[in-house]
Amino acid sequence: MSESRASHPLPAEGGAPEAARLRNLVFAGFVLTGVVTTILGPILPFLSARWSLNDAQAGFFFTAQFLGSLSGVGAFSVLSRRRGLRGIILAGYLLMIAGVALLAARVHGISLLGIFLAGASLGMVITASNLLVAAGSAANRAAVLSLLNVAWGVGAALCPFLVAVTVPRVGLGAFLLLVAGALAMLFLALAASRAPRCASATEAQPPAAGRPGNSSRFAGLAGMAALFFLYVGTENALGGWATSFAKRLESGHQQMAQLAPTLFWGALLLGRVAAPALLRHVSELRIALGGLALVFASSLFLQMAAATPAALAGLALAGLGCAAVFPIFVAWLSALPGFAQSGLRGVPFACGNLGGATLPWLVGAVSTRFGGLKPGFLVVVLASALLLVSTRIVQRRIASPPRAAQ
Repeated sequence: MSESRASHPLPAEGGAPEAARLRNLVFAGFVLTGVVTTILGPILPFLSARWSLNDAQAGFFFTAQFLGSLSGVGAFSVLSRRRGLRGIILAGYLLMIAGVALLAARVHGISLLGIFLAGASLGMVITASNLLVAAGSAANRAAVLSLLNVAWGVGAALCPFLVAVTVPRVGLGAFLLLVAGALAMLFLALAASRAPRCASATEAQPPAAGRPGNSSRFAGLAGMAALFFLYVGTENALGGWATSFAKRLESGHQQMAQLAPTLFWGALLLGRVAAPALLRHVSELRIALGGLALVFASSLFLQMAAATPAALAGLALAGLGCAAVFPIFVAWLSALPGFAQSGLRGVPFACGNLGGATLPWLVGAVSTRFGGLKPGFLVVVLASALLLVSTRIVQRRIASPPRAAQ
């Protein structure tokens, strides 16, 4: 792949400092978004103990979170034609504060409502932030989106560590209220910022010669929606159940197992840090296929793991494999002809959240039915295999992945 020119995640029109400020706040917000997205995995053992939940019942928390995300993406699709992306991001963070605060409740139903609202906020914020950054980085979308998702990975990797250090000292409720407080400070900073002209939801897309018709455009969106469904479901099944999986091995080390998600998300973070440099020399398709092959191999390795250290190694390799896949998928999606003007822009993100609502819950359901998380993780094996094959098939049917401008 040819070397790309440097670009900013948000164009600073006229050198306006407002664009740089909004860009920095979007990146900072993605750190907290990473914490909230992955918070359920590390705290799930505490929630299960609080209400004596089995795996199938605990899995409904994942379902509630990602059904909420699905609703949030639906809200984005409605609001995107009326509000700027900054406005959608502001509304999303306000909803996130309420959701995290309600998650701290000691009433099961209210806690479920909290994770649903937090999920809805994630659907709005993640969709709007990715599209905002992609719109300002036409020359090297995958590389810049990788950097944005590095910020998300920082939060995802820190979250299990923060839970392990903070919850035993102050309690789960106090920890969640501290997270809500940090979100409130971010919201106030975003509200005080002035949006540049580029922060709209309807960025123009230049006309392209020979643009495909509606049927081709629909086929491209449908293919990407399928990839989003499988990828988000697979990633969140691995990260969400990592702690429980590592703790239940025969040779389990409880304290070491608590940091299992940190290794998964930390490896994902390291991969995203390296991705922009790698994308200068290797095609996006090869990186995506190589990463997904590693996820599949790692999920098979987890089936053979007998002790916590082996499980941790498998989870770390799976995280590394996941690293560049989502940014590349978003880059391909953003480059589809007519995508910026499409009323269906939120559909692939919605399908991703549907995958997040389905596959982690299915892992818990299979685990309860067959007596362990190893049978449950066969869902991950099958999903990662299907994702690897589908990526190659879908990529052949859509427009070529975006390449850097000369």
